[in-house]
Amino acid sequence: MIELEKYPEAWEKFNAVIEAKGDKADALDYSNRAAAYTEIRENDKSIEDCKKAIKIDPKFMEAYHHYSKVMAYKGKLGGALDIL
Repeated sequence: MIELEKYPEAWEKFNAVIEAKGDKADALDYSNRAAAYTEIRENDKSIEDCKKAIKIDPKFMEAYHHYSKVMAYKGKLGGALDIL
């Protein structure tokens, strides 16, 4: 697990990977960045990346996990359950 103070650094690395891959970025790339966003409470950005990951690969469960987690953080428990 990444230490809390390292999440901004992790986000930068995940962002660099996505930028380098461009259109070839995959669901894991977006899901990793979403996880970093979630931990630094950039919830809206996390949701955007989760949606991108799900669009790329609708069977990629990790993206649904991150999406439901951030919805729970936002106090939208019903929305979190709907996602799962």
